[in-house]
Amino acid sequence: TKKKRIQIKSPFPMKTIQYRTVLKRYGAQRHPKIDSYEEFRDRGELIDWTLAPHDAVLIYISHEWTGTDHPDPDGTQMYHLLLLLERLQRGDIHRTDMDAFHNILFKQNHTTTAEEWKRMLSSEKTYIWYDGFCVPRSRREDGFRSIPSYIRRCDFMIILTPGCTHFDRIDPRTQRKMNLCYRTYRLRARCVFELFCAFLTTRGGEKARPSLVVRSGTGT
Repeated sequence: TKKKRIQIKSPFPMKTIQYRTVLKRYGAQRHPKIDSYEEFRDRGELIDWTLAPHDAVLIYISHEWTGTDHPDPDGTQMYHLLLLLERLQRGDIHRTDMDAFHNILFKQNHTTTAEEWKRMLSSEKTYIWYDGFCVPRSRREDGFRSIPSYIRRCDFMIILTPGCTHFDRIDPRTQRKMNLCYRTYRLRARCVFELFCAFLTTRGGEKARPSLVVRSGTGT
């Protein structure tokens, strides 16, 4: 049977992009230049989520921006994201498991095997939502208010937090550009908002997949 679409009104329509399109455009690049919403739109590569196949896998990418006016100025985060997704798609990673502490805290144990990852990341049916090119700059506020509905429509969320340096923000303690990581991600209000939305609303009910934390494209 086909999955029923969850119909939720959002201030800005949810646009997604096929994983294979992102991989073709940015894969194998150490410092990819991330295109804007308008560039993807003009090429016809943005797809309304309702037009994706009913058995498609929708992935929400949550991350801390590394620039004040650009999500990823030097492409470091995108590089690590695609590197890991390619490894998962090839089956290079035997399995992913919940953190042992979380197993105890939440009394849950969730494992995803290499075969499951290969099936989920089928390039034909895997779609990504990434704020840097799925929402225009002029509609950022509407995009923010739409976060709960976007996440609820997705199968799971990837928390993208490779170690990198913010291009504009200065660390008051060192007077140098701020280093970013999972710790700084958890201090950003928007990121915490996305984290809790995923915990409460990601589709799948009791079988919902936990968020995947990506600290490095070469991580195990």
